[in-house]
Amino acid sequence: MEPRSTKWDSLDERELIESAKRDPEALSVLYRRYYVIIHRYVSRRVATSHDVNDIVSEVFLSMVRGLPSFRWTGAPFQAWLFRIATTQINRWIRKRKWLRFWAPFADQMLVDTHQVAESESVQRLRKALLELPCHYQDALALFYLEDLSIQSIAEILGVEQGTVKARLSRGRDLLRAKLVSSENKELDVERRTIPSVLE
Repeated sequence: MEPRSTKWDSLDERELIESAKRDPEALSVLYRRYYVIIHRYVSRRVATSHDVNDIVSEVFLSMVRGLPSFRWTGAPFQAWLFRIATTQINRWIRKRKWLRFWAPFADQMLVDTHQVAESESVQRLRKALLELPCHYQDALALFYLEDLSIQSIAEILGVEQGTVKARLSRGRDLLRAKLVSSENKELDVERRTIPSVLE
């Protein structure tokens, strides 16, 4: 059975946003339209499903509070929501000092039921990404995980496109170094562990 169409389906993004400022039903449609996108983005950056849900709730609460003063500039509404989500994620990171409180990746799997189990290499990549400073994380996550353009990322982060490119370049270098360091540590552990097991 196909979902029933509503009067909001014929509205473009700008018209829906203006309607949502006055009509709770339009606001609900706006929320449903962007919930999955924002939830996916947050779940890729945050450790536990409980924290993901808290942050996503804060993002949409901020959307509701900020919507009356929102002014259309031609940039996608999604960019504004990504900016709010990025701010909330970075606030969570600073608050939790997340490197010391990092939860098992098993809990991360519960965040998105459609997400397939991650290989060890993907887990290693995710962990290395989350060890980078926030401004590199933001650029790399938006570019590689969300597949956004340099221009869109610049709008979301409120920086010049050249700054985004520089953060991507430096972030890739740092990420590569962390992955190599992680692999070397694992090899060292194996060298010390395997002989003792075979003795």
